[in-house]
Amino acid sequence: MKTILFLLITTFSISIYAGNDSLPKTKENAKEFKDKTPDERAKSITDMMNEKLKLSSTQYKSIYDINVKYAKLNDAIFNKGYSKMKLLSNLKSINLEREKEILVLLDEKQKEIFQQEKSAMISQFKSSKKK
Repeated sequence: MKTILFLLITTFSISIYAGNDSLPKTKENAKEFKDKTPDERAKSITDMMNEKLKLSSTQYKSIYDINVKYAKLNDAIFNKGYSKMKLLSNLKSINLEREKEILVLLDEKQKEIFQQEKSAMISQFKSSKKK
């Protein structure tokens, strides 16, 4: 249960897009994702964003740095032993800051794709919660 909670929180908190093959699809794969270092998780996320958004090399480097920074913050928050509600609140707040930093780096078309993918991920998350 803790692994699934970590996966859901991590997935939501870092705005992972739906349909990415590098993300864990099963409970067994969730542990592997959880055990990755912040740098490894940031690289996976940045690679996925690059695939979807067609980032320039400058954008890729900047977004990777942002993703590493926030992956480390997420780990620190997750390991503080907060209640589920406090944990989600903190991670949501951190994610909003991360998104602000990333959106500044994207052009208008990339921002539109980013928001579409984020909405799709949220919809998928909500529909999976209803089942």
